[in-house]
Amino acid sequence: MFRNLRLGDGTPSAIAVFDGRITAIGAGAEATPAMNVIDLGGALALPGFVEGHMMIGYRSGLLTDDELEAAFDIVTANGARALGITEYGLEIGAPANFVVVKAAHIPEAVVAVPKPRSVYRYGKCIVRDGVLQK
Repeated sequence: MFRNLRLGDGTPSAIAVFDGRITAIGAGAEATPAMNVIDLGGALALPGFVEGHMMIGYRSGLLTDDELEAAFDIVTANGARALGITEYGLEIGAPANFVVVKAAHIPEAVVAVPKPRSVYRYGKCIVRDGVLQK
């Protein structure tokens, strides 16, 4: 269970995970007694992404929040769709694969490329602040 996080639009939220998959998402997601609860300190949880969102934004002259969110979608949701990846994103039933960054919303994450960041795969932290976790 991940608490005290924000989704891409900045909405406060939580993500419940069982067996590596998202079972609930939103402010009402509840932890079961068997769940390990991780407080993300108000950080932004985003589906996995690559640094390409910056390059697309800057090279295309995208400046507004809406344009930066579109650049982010190009390399995340739309990129996954183009590659035929069907289980992608922060939604119920999808693998709990996401990146956590200290940003208020997607446009800030695109422009600032905040560090440190953590990467979660199937609900387990695999990279924290650039260090591979065992």
